[in-house]
Amino acid sequence: MCLFLAATLTFQSLYDIRELKDMELIKNILVKYLIAKYSYDFVHILIKMLEINEDLRPDFIEIEKILSKK
Repeated sequence: MCLFLAATLTFQSLYDIRELKDMELIKNILVKYLIAKYSYDFVHILIKMLEINEDLRPDFIEIEKILSKK
């Protein structure tokens, strides 16, 4: 959430996703706020980091692997 806030520089973005339980809606909001400013890869990583299901959310090792492939 901190990275998302830093990327958007607006609290409205946090309000838009704070109560959502549907990852498709969250993805749409992230794309809305970020795709014009950032690469698809950055937005994709951020979507993974904000995954609702904790078991599907990447840990730091997985994030490093994703980043090192780029």
